[in-house]
Amino acid sequence: MDFHGSAFHTENPRGTGNWIGVGMDASKAAPKDGTSAAPSSSNRSADAPRPAPIRLGSVPAGAPEPSEPATRPARRGPYRKSQQTRESILAAAMEVFRIRGFRATAVSEIADRLGLDQSSIFYYFPNKTELLLAVMRERDRQADVLLEWMMPRSLSEMPDLLIELAARNAATPGVIELYTVLAAESITPDHPLGEYFRDRLKRVRDGFTVWFRWMEENGALRDGVDPALAASSFFALWEGAQLHWLIDPPELDVVAHLRHFLSLVLRDPIVST
Repeated sequence: MDFHGSAFHTENPRGTGNWIGVGMDASKAAPKDGTSAAPSSSNRSADAPRPAPIRLGSVPAGAPEPSEPATRPARRGPYRKSQQTRESILAAAMEVFRIRGFRATAVSEIADRLGLDQSSIFYYFPNKTELLLAVMRERDRQADVLLEWMMPRSLSEMPDLLIELAARNAATPGVIELYTVLAAESITPDHPLGEYFRDRLKRVRDGFTVWFRWMEENGALRDGVDPALAASSFFALWEGAQLHWLIDPPELDVVAHLRHFLSLVLRDPIVST
């Protein structure tokens, strides 16, 4: 998560939004007609304080932005076709990276899936590293759109939001697999996403700490619960439970484990199912 850089705001806070998984689909966000569709059972209050802004979108400092084609096409039919090709490349790359990881992936395999040659891939992305960064940016962008819409406006909605995010992750196992494979691979020397994942982990921990402190300040945490420790424990449980779930889905219910943890640290039970 990205707190608008590394800073986050605690006075009259407002929020936006892990890849706690990455498993968010922006197409399932707010209805196109502009009506609200809150994810939890609580009623929202427009003027209620909200926790600090949290975003996923982040790449290693100084990393290049995805390259544009040398000649920008006209913003009509050719432009739309170019965008569609780029999106198809990102979708195919995400699937291959999920299966093989970064190091074992060959750009030629991505091209073969689309019936293209490698030069077509390199027209949009000069190298495999930049293609991987573009995949991560796109997943983060989609997650941020959804989390912007979902962010609670009242304290009572916060636990329900956390459970809702976990439930949505469970509906997108392929995306969680991508995150898990690349996160594990990133601990190896000179991996292009090493800094990306180190920064992400810190931002997510910090973000959860802000949220849990917000709940503590409003009397939602049980006496004696340290918000920073509760936040890091919740995050570690979520990450670990997702890994176990990927290995043996029928044996572990991630949502049930997170709900149980929250029942141990919160004064009031979670309302939504």
